[in-house]
Amino acid sequence: MTQNTQTMKFAIERTSDYNGERRPCEEAILVREGSAHVDPLYHIEIDSLEALVALMKREGEIIIKEGGYNGDGLPVIEIYDTYRE
Repeated sequence: MTQNTQTMKFAIERTSDYNGERRPCEEAILVREGSAHVDPLYHIEIDSLEALVALMKREGEIIIKEGGYNGDGLPVIEIYDTYRE
């Protein structure tokens, strides 16, 4: 039986780093530099549910949310490492 694997791409951010001044996690790839008017944008590719769970176990609680504000239209993984509201 062959296994059909598809990589999913997400924007990724960290709650404690509101301005995106540092890479949110080891696998994050910078796809847009920040400027005075735009925060930097990072992407991550996840190829399985197991990889998503491993990210959560390593980084802590995560939130998966609809994208849009950052301009790339991808869903967003937020590493929820501090309180905000």
